[in-house]
Amino acid sequence: MDINRAKQIFSGEIPFSSKGGIGTLAEKRIHAALKVYYAPDPADREVAIGSYIADAVTEEGIFEIQSRDFYRIEKKLSDFLSVAKVTVVYPVIAKKQICSFFPDTGEMTTRFSPKKGTVYSLFDELVGIKPLLSSNRLSFRVFLLTAKELRTMRGKKVMRKELFPLEPVEETVFSHLSDYRRMIPSSLPPLFTSKDLAKTLHIPLNTARSTLNVLKHLQIIENAGKSGRSTLCRLLP
Repeated sequence: MDINRAKQIFSGEIPFSSKGGIGTLAEKRIHAALKVYYAPDPADREVAIGSYIADAVTEEGIFEIQSRDFYRIEKKLSDFLSVAKVTVVYPVIAKKQICSFFPDTGEMTTRFSPKKGTVYSLFDELVGIKPLLSSNRLSFRVFLLTAKELRTMRGKKVMRKELFPLEPVEETVFSHLSDYRRMIPSSLPPLFTSKDLAKTLHIPLNTARSTLNVLKHLQIIENAGKSGRSTLCRLLP
């Protein structure tokens, strides 16, 4: 990750355009910023590939920026993979500041969201496109960042949301099986459950289950019996 360049884009020093969004999370702003980050040349952005428009096409291949619901673009990714290497960029908000503005009173409140995304959030999305993971042309980049969400309120009702990228945190690349394999921490016992993984990594249990689901599909781990009602897993050689 080029931290300085990402900071310049997020701050507007390197300009990016976005239509924003009324009544949405305005993820378009982060989407637009990351397009500029991965494709500095405007001519490389919004490129027609077959019947679809790719976010960017560079010497590295096709880039698609997707913040959720990977399963919705499975056909698009499949078509792209038939002609080039494809990188899916997954922005994850590691920390979000929520600023609520009440126009009727002029009051502004600030708090931090209890939700904290991690690199393991990717696996919640990968379960929806497992058939594509066998392609050696497909890779993923998890782009962790902090963000501020500005809410315009009317009483307890949110009238408008705008999401602003603040600081880049780190980028994790998944392009080889070894990248997925390292997601199993060495501190786990030889036989472990999804609960063990969730506790060790401090991630939601559902995310731990998604992680193991994907790693089993990639034949990185395998089932190894039961411990009570929980399935035991082990890392394959």
